[in-house]
Amino acid sequence: SANVGPATWNAVAADLRFRGEDVVVPSMLGFATDGQPYAHAYLNRAVEALGSLPVDRRIVLVGHSNAGLFLPAIAAALAPRTVALLFADATIPPLEGPDTGMASQGFLDELRPKAVAGMLPRWSAWWPEEVTAGLYPDEVTRHLAIAEEPQLPFSFYEEMVPVPAGWSETRCAYLRLSEGYESEAAAAAALGWEVRRLSGEHLHMLVDPVGVADALDDLLKTLV
Repeated sequence: SANVGPATWNAVAADLRFRGEDVVVPSMLGFATDGQPYAHAYLNRAVEALGSLPVDRRIVLVGHSNAGLFLPAIAAALAPRTVALLFADATIPPLEGPDTGMASQGFLDELRPKAVAGMLPRWSAWWPEEVTAGLYPDEVTRHLAIAEEPQLPFSFYEEMVPVPAGWSETRCAYLRLSEGYESEAAAAAALGWEVRRLSGEHLHMLVDPVGVADALDDLLKTLV
């Protein structure tokens, strides 16, 4: 996700590597300093990080939260190596492009008052601390995760993300981590995707990395 750092997924990645998978957790930190449009800067960072993988490797892209919007465009840039897309508590882009908004008008209206001089506070500061406290297993993990959170321009959320035609023809699956993404999980199921549901919060990969790795591993076996 654009709102957090790689520390959110490092423990899951380590567990999957132990199981024999090659895993890359690209850091998207600082992408907004690459200039506008920020959405394209985000895409370029992801493609650069994953493009260095050996050309004979099949790639399964896993996107969390708003990173789901970018999966089709990243997949297209890495074609034909991309063989599957896995959405983890992530937003599913429309099946038809040519592009989609980063955020709904309602969400933009909620975010706008939080911006100061065009910059938003860190993601975890968008809500009261008592709301976000349950996202983390302990204070050490919480501080490490929050320390990586970037401050992003509000205008990033006003931008459009490219949606390649026919992207959903790639094999897709959905991992629901939290109740807040049940509507996305239901939409994925309606599309015929494999869906797994965990009973956690949006950052459940920090709370139960082994359980999340188990679910991803299970979905990978159905996808590849």
